[in-house]
Amino acid sequence: QSCQLRLCGHWEVGSPWSQCSVRCGRGQRSRQVRCVGNNGDEVSEQECASGPPQPPSREACDMGPCTTAWFHSDWNSKCSAECGTGIQRRSVVCLGSGAALGPGQGEAGAGTGQSCPPGSRPPDMRACSLGPCERTWRWYTGPWGECSSECGSGTQRRDIICVSKLGMEFNVTSPSNCSHLPRPPALQPCQGQACQDRWFSTPWSPCSRSCQGGTQTREVQCLSANQTLSTRCPPQLRPSRKRPCNSQPCSQRPDDQCKDSSPHCPLVVQARLCVYPYYTATCCRSCAHVLERSPQDPS
Repeated sequence: QSCQLRLCGHWEVGSPWSQCSVRCGRGQRSRQVRCVGNNGDEVSEQECASGPPQPPSREACDMGPCTTAWFHSDWNSKCSAECGTGIQRRSVVCLGSGAALGPGQGEAGAGTGQSCPPGSRPPDMRACSLGPCERTWRWYTGPWGECSSECGSGTQRRDIICVSKLGMEFNVTSPSNCSHLPRPPALQPCQGQACQDRWFSTPWSPCSRSCQGGTQTREVQCLSANQTLSTRCPPQLRPSRKRPCNSQPCSQRPDDQCKDSSPHCPLVVQARLCVYPYYTATCCRSCAHVLERSPQDPS
């Protein structure tokens, strides 16, 4: 008759000991231990209970006493000053048995619970010199200003100054000190937005009357970007060609204070110059008679 034999299990070490969990001092190390049957397959640990005891899968390890020491990098090859006395720097760290000092750990060696001796800390900076400073001059340029033209071609301007430099000291000096150097341009061409056709007008003409309401006129034209006549200007933006002026009432009759003070007043009247305030005052009586006879201009 058939029968079922019990599996014969035994303990097998599946891996070597791992590294110690710490770099110094006492820690733990581990390895893989499993129960396998006659065919080499892993079986329940109960199958190995009747045999030899299970080998340990974890044990203590001792990496020796923890030590700390100061370590430093090479000096930075660059001096902080272009001339005169400056500073060179390097990194200084406290290392504990292979572990670097982390931020915020002060003078303590990382992971060791110990400290590097503060008194023996190497310096992290030293003085350096690239020779005495000599005074030099150079042109300095300001930012470019706005374009002189809202549209089309224009120019931009910027300030150009001569500056003397001695070490880290800068001073504005006479442009003659930089005359041996090529001067940067103070002007450059610029291009504004594309020009649109716009309305242009002449100055207002003199008022047609010195009192009792007159009229001023002017010429209004639509011009393109190249200053030629155009018909593409917005009609609603067209400036007015006529406006009222001198609306104050005229004196009814010349009084004793209203006199002609020039022998040329007949010529002033004939040349129709009474519309100008100067001639109205100089030839008060003659101009007053003219204004009495002049009909009011329509506005």
